[in-house]
Amino acid sequence: MHSNQRYALDPGFKTMLTSVGARHEHVLRVAGLAEDLLNRSDARVSADQFFSFLQAIEAVVDDPLLALRLAEGINADSFSPPGFAALCSPDMTTAARRLAKFKPLIAPVALVVESTDAGLQIAYDWYDTPPGPPTSFVGAEALFLVKLARLGTRHAVQAVEVTMTELPEERAVIEKF
Repeated sequence: MHSNQRYALDPGFKTMLTSVGARHEHVLRVAGLAEDLLNRSDARVSADQFFSFLQAIEAVVDDPLLALRLAEGINADSFSPPGFAALCSPDMTTAARRLAKFKPLIAPVALVVESTDAGLQIAYDWYDTPPGPPTSFVGAEALFLVKLARLGTRHAVQAVEVTMTELPEERAVIEKF
């Protein structure tokens, strides 16, 4: 369905990689991509290349708390355009819908947003899998949503429930976040 689509590789990855102690050139080399890719304004990758890039980050950083470290490094200055559009929203429902609209431009994923009596539900549907994203990035995406809500509301927002197909190694630390 999306196999021919190419995704804009956000230059913000350079900042993110620096925040977790990795050189972007090294990660790109491990992923089998051009070492200068994140310096290009038109950097685009296939779904397979995107997932290889995420797996390379996980391999290079080799930290069971990678998802948490990525989330803690997020601030308003490091957001990609979809994140910035979400941050400029009047409420979390609008933010989630904006993410759902723009996230597929930068990653092989669709967000399914639903408002229920129990609250806001956001589900990720990763395209072109396998291999799909590594567990640390599934966790990072969940933590990203919590961090976004905290930044946007300036309150200590807590997720009510997070469901993942594979739990991260350091589950207790991540749950505490």
